This record gives sequence, structure tokens and C-alpha cells, in this order.
Amino acid sequence: MASSSKLPQNSSIGTGGSTRNLICYCNEVAVIRTTKNGVNAGKKFFGCPNWPGPSACKFFEWVMEECCIKRVPIYNDLEVKILEKDIEIDELEMKNRNLEEKIKKLHMKKESAEEELQEIKNELCHTRIELMNCARSEKILSTMLVFSWLMFAALALLLR
Repeated sequence: MASSSKLPQNSSIGTGGSTRNLICYCNEVAVIRTTKNGVNAGKKFFGCPNWPGPSACKFFEWVMEECCIKRVPIYNDLEVKILEKDIEIDELEMKNRNLEEKIKKLHMKKESAEEELQEIKNELCHTRIELMNCARSEKILSTMLVFSWLMFAALALLLR
């Protein structure tokens, strides 16, 4: 007996749970037979049309039963669930990429704001230095003005 994993290359399978047309190893359409005795009595299988006979190729495959056909939607449901989860994973990965891009943009904005803040601090420092210099100059000029008034008053008293 040949196992179902060793299908002939020219086998063709119908869809929708209908009977499958298989080509045996003799390149003839396999026929459906029913086991008559043994553990599998009553089960249907595909076999070589030349069996029994010297030219039979010993092709064999069980006909898919209703219980097996009923399992197919379960597999389809599982496949659908897997696809849904794959789609969900893809969507989450896309959200993650978008969030990472936003984080990069925010880091760039932060760095630019920090640079701008540093520039403002430097300008403030220079402005403070200029203000201190102006205050010194004002103090010196005020002192010179008071001194010049005193000199003028002294000179005015001497010339009188």
C-alpha cells in the first residue's frame, strides 16, 4: 500500500469537499473502493483501477470522511485568527515606528530648544556684563561730575 504522502505528480483534487479525482501511478483515474473486512471495514479509499492484477501500481489513499471535512473550517478559523493577530501585530509595529519617529522629532526639538536656551543664557551674561560696565562708567562719570563741580566751586571762590 502506498501512503497518501506519496501522491502521484498528476493528482488533481476537487474543491468544496466533493469527491477528488486522483491519478494513480499508472496515470489512470483512481477508483473509489470500500474495505470489506478488518479494522477499517466500511471505509472508502482510492485505489488503482487495475487492482487486483499484475499491472496494478498499488496506489492507495483514504477518502476524506465527513469528520475530517468538518475539521477544515476549524483550521480556517485558526488561520483567520492567526491572520488577524498578524495584522494586529503589524498595526502595533507601525504605531511603534510612528511613536519612535515622534520621539526622535521631540528629541531634536529638545536639543534645539536647549541650544537656543544656552544662546539666550550667553546673551544674558553678556548683557549683565555690559550693564555692570555701564554702572561702573556711570559711577565714574558721576564721581567726575561731582569732582568737577567741587573744582568749579573752589575756583569760583578763589576768583572772587
